[in-house]
Amino acid sequence: FLVISKSTRLPKEFIDARGKAADTSNAIVRLTNQTAEIIQNANVFDSGGDSEKALTLISTARSNNSEAYEKASLLAQQLKELAESLDTIPSKKSKQLAYESVAVELSLVSEFIIYTNRLNAFLDALARAVGTDFFAARREVEDRLREVNVQARKINAINQEFLKRIWDFDASLL
Repeated sequence: FLVISKSTRLPKEFIDARGKAADTSNAIVRLTNQTAEIIQNANVFDSGGDSEKALTLISTARSNNSEAYEKASLLAQQLKELAESLDTIPSKKSKQLAYESVAVELSLVSEFIIYTNRLNAFLDALARAVGTDFFAARREVEDRLREVNVQARKINAINQEFLKRIWDFDASLL
């Protein structure tokens, strides 16, 4: 048991499940940030006329995105385990706040999976545009990028809600 305050103890099952989910979530954020950086670098090479390097980077971005998708699937499983461990939390108020946090995080995972699919469509369009340099392909890239950005904003909003709920949960333990 982890002692949060003199009156609150968290069971080891919950602490372990929360730690695993947090680690996986951090890995997803790292991969997503790396992918964004790789795409920026691909754009630099594409703008500079080096389509071969741009296409190589697009392939790397696709690989990172696939790994992030796999991590999101793992996170969904870990959140299920975390939800199952919530019954071990003694405080009803804290337990309810934890359930709400997990529910928001599950919706975040769902939206992230949509994001990875949209990012794959963007990467496909980008590879076509780099490979062909056709105007229509470049226009499709812009359309796909808009879709990715809309999804990213949605994810960020849900993440803010999750952070608020997890803060409320943590505060309930003090």
